[in-house]
Amino acid sequence: MSRLLKIMRVVLKLGVWNVLRVVRYRLGLRFRTLRFESQAPVAGDDLFFAQPEGAAKPRGVVQKVFGWKDVTFDAAPDWHGSVLHSGRRIDKELPWTQALAAVPGDVDVKEFWELSRFYWVPQLAREARNGDYSAKATLNHWLKDWDAQNPPFQGVNWSCGQEAAIRILQCAQAAILLDEVDRAQPALVRLLANSAARIAPTLHYALGQANNHGSAEAAGLFVAGAWLERLGADPRAKRWKNLGRRWLENRAGTLILEDGSSNQYSTNYHRVVLDTYSFVEIWRRHLALPRFSDGLMKRLGLATRWLYAMTDATTGVAPVFGANDGSLLLAPVLQDHRDFRPSVQLAAALFNDAVAYRLGADDAILTQYGLPSPQRSLDEVRSHSFQHGGYHLLRRQKLAAVMRYPNFAFRPGHADALHVDLHKDGKPILFDAGTYSYVPGANADLGKTWAHNTVEFDGRNQMTSVSRFLYGDWLKARDVQPAMHREDADHCAAGYRDSEGASHTRHLALEDNALLVRDDLNGFKNAAIIRWRVVPSLYAVNGNTVTLGAFTMSISPADSFNEIKVIEDSFAAFYNKSEKCMVVEVHVSRPGRIETAIRFH
Repeated sequence: MSRLLKIMRVVLKLGVWNVLRVVRYRLGLRFRTLRFESQAPVAGDDLFFAQPEGAAKPRGVVQKVFGWKDVTFDAAPDWHGSVLHSGRRIDKELPWTQALAAVPGDVDVKEFWELSRFYWVPQLAREARNGDYSAKATLNHWLKDWDAQNPPFQGVNWSCGQEAAIRILQCAQAAILLDEVDRAQPALVRLLANSAARIAPTLHYALGQANNHGSAEAAGLFVAGAWLERLGADPRAKRWKNLGRRWLENRAGTLILEDGSSNQYSTNYHRVVLDTYSFVEIWRRHLALPRFSDGLMKRLGLATRWLYAMTDATTGVAPVFGANDGSLLLAPVLQDHRDFRPSVQLAAALFNDAVAYRLGADDAILTQYGLPSPQRSLDEVRSHSFQHGGYHLLRRQKLAAVMRYPNFAFRPGHADALHVDLHKDGKPILFDAGTYSYVPGANADLGKTWAHNTVEFDGRNQMTSVSRFLYGDWLKARDVQPAMHREDADHCAAGYRDSEGASHTRHLALEDNALLVRDDLNGFKNAAIIRWRVVPSLYAVNGNTVTLGAFTMSISPADSFNEIKVIEDSFAAFYNKSEKCMVVEVHVSRPGRIETAIRFH
C-alpha cells in the first residue's frame, strides 16, 4: 500500500472535520488572519489578589515540575527559559507565533511552559488561607513579575491556548481558596480577559486535536467568561462563557468513551480531563450557574469509575498507559504525582455522589473546596473488561493485572497492543516504560512496541509510524474474551493480526499468587521477542526459569524458544526522568505457543 493511501486512510479515521480544523489553523498562521484583542493595563492595577496593608515581604517559591524536579525561584525567574537546561531560552520579544516556531525540533517546548502553568498560584493561596502572612505578598509579587515579562500574545508562554487556559483555572482555584471570586483585583481581571482572548480565535485547532486541549480550552473560556460576566468586566464575557459551555458538553462525548475509558488511551491524560471537568463543576456550583446536561454528568461518572478501577486503593498508583507528560492540572493538596486517589475522590463526590475512599477528617481534597463527604461508597472493583477502550482488568487477592488490546476509535499514542501491567499490593511488578519525552533523542521512543510488555515481530513496530504523534495501520482486536471470574482463577484474552500478516493472541489467568500468560505467535518472518519490564534486583537464569527478587518467571515448553536474556534498560515513571530497570527477553524463531508463569514466593 502506498504511503499516500495510508495517510488518506488515517485522515478518514481522524475525522474530516478534525483535519479541516487543523488546516484552518495552519492557514491562519501562514496568512496572519488570526485576530487577538487585549485589554490594556490601567494605572495602579498591580495587585492580583487583595493584600492587607503592611503585609510581609515576598519570599521564594519551590515549584515541583513534571512531578519530580524542584525548581526554586527567589530571584526573578527566567519565564522564557528551560527548567531542565540552564541557558536554553526563547526570545521573549517574539510574537507567540514566531516564538513557537523558534523552538528547535529536538527541544521540548514544555521545558519553557512549566513554570508559567501557575501551579504555584493555588499552592501559595492555600498557604495564605492556612495563615502564612507572606504568601499573599509572594503571590502578588510573582504574578506581577510574570505579567511584566509576558505581555499579551508575546513570547512562548502565549503560544498555546491550553497554556492560557491552565493559568485561568489555577487563578480560579486560588480565588475560591481565598474567597476572592467576587472581589477580583483589576490586574487579575485583565489577565483573565487576555487569556480568554488568546484562546477563542484558535479554539478550532484545539478541537481538531480531539484530545485534552479541547476540554482545557473550553474550560478556560467557560470559567473566565462566567467570572468576567459576573463582575461586569468585559463585553465579550457572555460569548466566551457560552462558547466554553457548548464545547465542554461536546468534548466529553469525544474524550470519554461509552465505558468511561479515555479516547487518548492514557491514564495520565484521563486524569487531566477528569480534573478539568471536576473544577468546572466546582466553579459552576460556586457561581450557582445552570447545571450541565444529564448526559454530560453520566459520562463523567463513567470516566470516574474507569479511573477508580485502574487505581490501587492503598498506594494510589495506576498503570502508566499511553502518553505521560507529568501533567497534574488540579492539585489543591500536595501529593505524589503518581497518586491518583485525590482526583478519583473529588470526581466521585461530584459526578457519582459517592466516595471512593473512606478518609474521614483527612479528606483534604473535599474539604479544600467545602464539599461534604457523601454517605455512599463506590462499588468494589472486580475483574472487568472495558471493551470500548480496550482494557481487560483482573483483580484477585493482592494481585491486579491489566491488559491493553486494540479497539481504536481515535488515534493511538503508543504501539502497546496486548501490553500487560501486573501490580502486587499496589506496587508495580511488570510495568510500562512510560514516555520520557515527546521530542526525538535518547529515551524518546518509549511509545514503540519494544518498550512494552508484549511481543515485537521482526524488529518492527506493531503499527506504521506516520509522524511523531500518529500511527497508521491501526490494529483491530480479534479473539476477545472478556474478563471472567472463576473459582480457581480470573481469565481474559485478546489478539490481533498486523499489516504484515503476523498475529498474536494472548490469554491471561490470574490466580491468588500467580499470573499465567499464554501467547500464540504466528505469521512472522524471522524472529519474535516477548519482553517483560521489571524492577532491578538480583536474578538468576536456570534453564527455562528466571528468579527475580520476590517471584519466578518460568517459560514453557522448553523447546518453544531460543533463549532467555535479562538486560538492563530504562523506564520513565516521570516525564524527562529516566530510571533503571531490567527486561526479561524471550527470543523465539518459529511460530507456536509459549506459556509464561509468574509465581510469587
